[in-house]
Amino acid sequence: MAITSRTRSFTKAHAKRLEYDCIRVAREAGRFRLKNDQVPTEPHVPEPMLAELQDNFEAVQTLFSTLGHPILDSLATEQKRSGREVLRCVGRGAEARGAYTEDGLVVFEGSKASMETVSSAPDAVLRRRRSLREEGTLAEEEGTLVFTEDHSFGSPSGAAGAVLGRSSNGWQEWENGDGRTLDEIERQS
Repeated sequence: MAITSRTRSFTKAHAKRLEYDCIRVAREAGRFRLKNDQVPTEPHVPEPMLAELQDNFEAVQTLFSTLGHPILDSLATEQKRSGREVLRCVGRGAEARGAYTEDGLVVFEGSKASMETVSSAPDAVLRRRRSLREEGTLAEEEGTLVFTEDHSFGSPSGAAGAVLGRSSNGWQEWENGDGRTLDEIERQS
């Protein structure tokens, strides 16, 4: 993605401020891991330019989301789940909490996943769990795997598979506090 000015009026100061805002907000959003290890310092820009750049940044944020790149949008965390119902997925030493969002299913930080996978687990489940461990999203603690941060899965089944270590129908595995499945909550209502 590239950000340009329709009027070609961006200066180096404009670019530095937009870079600073993009990196700051993307880090706060926590949706993706940033490969850019350098955190720019907040550049000084005059107040009128700052107001203009804030409008530009809001437009960039909207366009990124609209084009399917929500890198600047926060995940639905347990603290900020916007009225979303907290769901649970439990079994085989796993006890995960999450929320179903327009992006899929967000598993909340602190959720526990099964330490082992079943022998019949599909390759997709094995690869996903291995990737989550390698990137540090799943870490071993006291004989179980724990989510070290909120993590968004594209589907409820993908989330359930990673949590339970087996092939899973996430629409049936994720339930609310009353025991209603995600299928009952979202599809049948």
